[in-house]
Parts: sequence; structure tokens; C-alpha cells
Amino acid sequence: MEAGETVAIIGTYEKALLGFSISGGKDQEISIRLKFTNQGHIGHVLTVASHSPFVASGGEDETIRLLDIRKGIEHGTLVHHEGSLNKLVFHESASTLFLMCASVDGTISIWKCSQFDCLHALTGHKGEVSGLDVHPSGRFMLSVGLDKTLRTWNLMTGRQAFIKRLGRPSSSVKFSPDGSLFFLAFASSIEIYETASISVKYTISNTESPVTCLIWWGNDRLITGHQDGTLTMYSLDSEETEVKLVASSGSTHKNRVKCMSQTVRNGKSILLSASSDSLLVLWDVKRSKFQELTTAKVPGRPICMTVC
Repeated sequence: MEAGETVAIIGTYEKALLGFSISGGKDQEISIRLKFTNQGHIGHVLTVASHSPFVASGGEDETIRLLDIRKGIEHGTLVHHEGSLNKLVFHESASTLFLMCASVDGTISIWKCSQFDCLHALTGHKGEVSGLDVHPSGRFMLSVGLDKTLRTWNLMTGRQAFIKRLGRPSSSVKFSPDGSLFFLAFASSIEIYETASISVKYTISNTESPVTCLIWWGNDRLITGHQDGTLTMYSLDSEETEVKLVASSGSTHKNRVKCMSQTVRNGKSILLSASSDSLLVLWDVKRSKFQELTTAKVPGRPICMTVC
């Protein structure tokens, strides 16, 4: 990885990690090219996370594979879980880097990245853990699972602190950048919660096409990807009780949007979206529209993505 380079990493159904190099930005034309392919996994790659210099990937083969993206080499493999891996999250706290992993086996592992030792194996969920995220403060973590619960974990003690029964399973959870809000994704709706009270503040439902993925865009906007290949942006006004639809993309994607990520190149914020028709699209997101910057063909069917 060259100095100043941005790399998008995509995990695929074909067991591969694909690295795309992104260049340009601001006053320069954005361009993208396939940089590398890694075939280390022996099953679908279901989750990928990054924190320079590491890229971590996991999936059906129950292993976490580590790449050193700066050196362009494999760093090693972590084995702990007895089930597919659903979510990986890096978090840096007090200059120490940690890696969290949610698994189908009902547990969450926490790894210290200096030596990649497993510090904790958190138990509590009665079944598959489908998603997790760490609060920006690093003090606590949220997880969701097929047991229809939202669980809060005290990362200072490594113990469960609180359980909220949701009444239905959630597939993912994610804090806003400032940590004041978080969303839960359900089969037919999205609920946005206030972190302090763990109470619902906004709900998104009855979309024209089912939501297949979503991402925070700042602290007051959400971008959703849909089954029909479109993207939609919602505004969360602190003075209102309902979200406002402020932008929708065209039909660049011809099939469902599987994953999204974001990066900044030379001062320009860029949204990346990848779809089941093997297309990666880079967007300039305005306050009220999506402007397509460039596209790239993905040699495989995307499942997950990160940018480093």
C-alpha cells in the first residue's frame, strides 16, 4: 500500500478478498482499479473490517484471516469460534487496538491486536449473534442476535450490563459517529435509538423497495441501499419526530445493493456501494442528490466491504 493510497476491500461469495485502489479526489478525477485478489478463505467471506495496517476478514470457514495492507502480506489466522463469523469490528482505545467478532455460535470474542491474544469470549446470547458495534468512547458495546435481544456489554469489565428484549431479531447495529444515536436493522424497518435512554427516536419503514444495507452519513443522515439497486438518503432532524427523505439515486445498480462504505480523498467525501450484479460505484453525495463519480466491475459477487 503506497503512501496516501486508499484501498477498498470487498469480500465475495467466491471466497475471495478483492482490493481496489482509489486515486484522485477534490479537484482531480476519481479513478479506481483492481489492485489485488486474495483467496485465503474456504467459504463465503461474510464480514470484513480494517484499521491500518490490518484488514480482518471472516465468514463460513469460522476463521479470522489477517492481512497487513501496508506490506501486502498475510499476517496470520485466528481460530476460536465454532460457527460462521457474522461481524468484525476494530476499535482503538488508549492507543491499544482491539478486534471484536460476532459468531453464529452465540459468542463474541475480543482480541488484543498487539499479539492477537483472545482476551474475552462473551456469552449471553441464546443463539446466533448477528451484529455488534463499539461506542466511540470505547466503554461499552452493543450486540444483537436471533434471540431477539439487544445486549449492552461493559468493555471495562468484559461483562454483560443490560438486556433489552426487542420482540424480533435484528440483523445489525451501528452507532452514529458521535455515539449519540444508533440504529437497529430489522426485516421490514429500521429503528434509530437515542443512546442515553436506549429509546426509539425515529423509525424508517414502508420503503418502496426492501432495505438491504445502510450506513451513517455524518451524525444526522442515513443512507440505505435497496433490493431494486437504488440508494436513498434520510435526514434526521433533532427537532422532528420523523425522518425526511432527501435524496434518491438512479438505477446505476441493476440488482440489490449488498454493501456500502465511505472514505475521504483530498477533502472529498466519497460513498462506495457494491451490488449483486458485480458493480462497484463511487458517489459524490450532495445534500440532496447522489452524483456518480466512477464505476468498476467486481470479479465476483460482493457481500461486504471496508475502506482503509
